[in-house]
Amino acid sequence: MRLLDGSSVQSCTRYGGGPEDCDPPDVVSGETLTAAIRLQKVAGKVTVDGVDHNVLTVTLDMGQGAFTVSNIELDDATKIAFNDAVKAYFAYHPVQFVINRLDLTNVPVTDALRPNDFVFRPLRTPAGNDILQLFIMTGGRPLLEYSQAFLNDVPEPLPLGQSASLMIRSQVVFQNVLPASMSAGWTLTGENPGGQHRAWTARVTQGSVTGQVNLSSLNHRESQSWEGGGSITDYTYSVVGGNDVAWQLAFTTFTCQSDGQLSYGGSEVKTVAYNEHWCITSYPCFWDCTTCGDQQYSSSYTAVVRASLPLSITGSGRDQRVSIAVTGKAVEVQGVFSGSGPCKSDSLGDQVNQQIRAQLPAKLADKLSFSPTAITVFALKNLLFPQHNYICLNTSAIPGDMLLLGTFDEKPT
Repeated sequence: MRLLDGSSVQSCTRYGGGPEDCDPPDVVSGETLTAAIRLQKVAGKVTVDGVDHNVLTVTLDMGQGAFTVSNIELDDATKIAFNDAVKAYFAYHPVQFVINRLDLTNVPVTDALRPNDFVFRPLRTPAGNDILQLFIMTGGRPLLEYSQAFLNDVPEPLPLGQSASLMIRSQVVFQNVLPASMSAGWTLTGENPGGQHRAWTARVTQGSVTGQVNLSSLNHRESQSWEGGGSITDYTYSVVGGNDVAWQLAFTTFTCQSDGQLSYGGSEVKTVAYNEHWCITSYPCFWDCTTCGDQQYSSSYTAVVRASLPLSITGSGRDQRVSIAVTGKAVEVQGVFSGSGPCKSDSLGDQVNQQIRAQLPAKLADKLSFSPTAITVFALKNLLFPQHNYICLNTSAIPGDMLLLGTFDEKPT
């Protein structure tokens, strides 16, 4: 802080019992008062519209600082006296700077992203850019030591033209954020890659889509004749258990890609069971001319699912959100049958493939389109931004850890 006016330390000498001989006091006008003050986190409650809100306030308390003034030489004893005098002043004239106040009542919706502690650290990058870094610990995890607060292999955290970046490590994204964002009925489990510098993945442990598989096009009739008679055999086909088939997707995974998009997919060998119903009618016949029966078959089926999930920013202002929107065209479903199917019905594989390719991509796209609300809320309302400021998000990606880029909007809303 620049001192506007005043004087400070005055050196005096007394000889015997005579009066003090004092030098003129040092003029401090225009000098700089430097205060080293630890950021303090103050938790409390405020009442808004009759509802208690859990509020976290980040403050600088001047009474807790250590003070020096530029261009004034002080011995050790005088430095201590100077500090005590300034602290005493602020004890009787309290001055607190509120850096920010964060309402944690509904921020964020995922406990894994609920802030509990933080470290500020300045950084001068190799390109000469001065950046203020804020390391936020969430989910009750212990705060890192100040010496450990640094980014691995990220020499320039802010790309040219951006004023803010938010990075969320992949463990939180794949273990907490994505599972909390999925559609009802789907369950994801984060998987540890087994290495500190490798990105996590998420595997579907529960999830399915339902499609109809109708094998009626395989129905056919065969006839035989011989001298004085013959027979007609009708064959009809159906999937065991009914035409509504639930395709379990527990073999699929979500992984990050170098281009920042999420990749979804996997392959698994399944078994498809189907029923062949036949009826043989013989002629000429004078008694119980028709005989019917059933035969069950099964074929191995290798199901392959692939999709690329692009991230985008939708909405504006405080209604911005990170979204993943997928169309059926972006989802690829393939299948390969092992075996030729029932006699004279070798198109079984073609029929099943044709029908699942016609139905499942759109159904999967609907499940794979979602918005990680916790990320959006966290990005817009975390500790760094005062009440009327927010980030105008313009880029989101998950090349490993999740990255959000944007610029500050300082206009009141």
